[in-house]
Amino acid sequence: MLGVALVLVAAVACSSSSRPPTTPPAETAAARAPSLLDHVPADTPFLLSSTGSSFAGAQLHDILDELRAELSPVLEMTSDDMLASMEPNERILFVALRAVASLGAADLGRLGLDPSRVELAVYGWGLTPVMRLRLDGRFLRDLVARALKDAGLDDPALRWGEHTYRTWTFDSGLQLVAVVLDDQLVMAFSRRAEKVLPHLVGDAAGRPARGFELATIRARYPQLEGEPVLFIDPARAAALVERGDELRALLPELPPACPRALASLVRSFPPIAATTTEPNRKTRESRFVIGPSPALAKTVAALARPIPRWPGDDARAGEATYGVGLAPLATLEAVAGYVDAAAGTATACGVTPPPTTMREAIRSLAPVLAPVNGATFVIHEIAETEDMPLQVELVADVTDPYAIYSWMSSQLGLPPRPPALGSPTAVSLGFLPSTIVLEAGAFAATLGRHDPTALAALRHAPAGPRELVRVAMGAGTTDNNPDGATLLHARLEGDTIVMDMVERAP
Repeated sequence: MLGVALVLVAAVACSSSSRPPTTPPAETAAARAPSLLDHVPADTPFLLSSTGSSFAGAQLHDILDELRAELSPVLEMTSDDMLASMEPNERILFVALRAVASLGAADLGRLGLDPSRVELAVYGWGLTPVMRLRLDGRFLRDLVARALKDAGLDDPALRWGEHTYRTWTFDSGLQLVAVVLDDQLVMAFSRRAEKVLPHLVGDAAGRPARGFELATIRARYPQLEGEPVLFIDPARAAALVERGDELRALLPELPPACPRALASLVRSFPPIAATTTEPNRKTRESRFVIGPSPALAKTVAALARPIPRWPGDDARAGEATYGVGLAPLATLEAVAGYVDAAAGTATACGVTPPPTTMREAIRSLAPVLAPVNGATFVIHEIAETEDMPLQVELVADVTDPYAIYSWMSSQLGLPPRPPALGSPTAVSLGFLPSTIVLEAGAFAATLGRHDPTALAALRHAPAGPRELVRVAMGAGTTDNNPDGATLLHARLEGDTIVMDMVERAP
């Protein structure tokens, strides 16, 4: 609900009675319903969208209900006398929160938060970030007008032709530009509103020559089906960054060497794309593709190992199972290359880098991570009333269990003599009790509350698949889908990482 209220405050101005942009004649024959993606240029460097997700809408309403409950005590303590004593610019936030708190489900739906359909697009108009939310613009304008009146504020909206808009300027000089059209709220960050307004309001000069759709990227990503929800093209972004003018339009005080250094870093990242399908209102299927990138695939192939154990995809309520088929030290070292390169770019852009590199930071963990090839964890949800705040079982595939124990002995104060192979041994890791088991090619342990049956079940579970990551989460173990179940697995296909996720709501 706080997010809705902030949108309301942010939109306080933005009254407009625009007509939706007309479909170019060349696209009329497609007989496709208008979409927010029609406003997104096909060559956008990034996109995050929801083009009508009922699954996301239901989740959003759960979040709004929680926020409403959290804000209710604050609003109850804010009396009319307290509001009257505030300056108008302070009063508007509380007035907006009160207005949103009084909205029912139908009204929230008119504000674009319909649990059966949420349509949102965040994308780059060049490097300019733009957000579009489908809603009832007339309803929002009326809500804004009442909030302004109740707060005692004049309406300082500016005009752009037949449209009205508002800007909020930050200390850096960057502006948030907002417009309420009849069918959507549109916002962008820019230093010059007149540069982005033609695109925000849908004037002929601001419409993309070609809108974004799945077919735009299908040649590169034949694995994808459904609605586009995520797209990042580092090559396009790097070209815009290196050119310099668009980057300096957002950040004018950058050192001269920054655009080229930043472009070089951005270009080193793999592209990412994702789509979703919803077979029914209780199921969402997503696919993420990272690549194609021969360099990334070569690196990941060298890191990949079979997941040590896998108890099954049907995680019980209160349990989340994570399987990792990657050698952790080598993986961290590969990531460190990107992180340390980013630190070098920060220097070129006038930002002080961290005092140590990531490679230096992981050096102390090398002895314990080097023997590990992969691991499986089972994490249990613990009630807040429990004395023990944690229950985790883990099994790691290791080349030398004694090397693991030797590090734990030197760093965590365990007895120097290791336990016999296969013998569960109680130890203390600081304030956290634990049980460890050394095996010929494995290291098993519990952290926190010890359940011998659960540890034995994981130790004797069948070998897991040869995948990069596999996750099964039961109800109660994910904030994104708290009452349902989620299954995720990632694998390497040629020079591309493909990750599939299925979320089921109750």
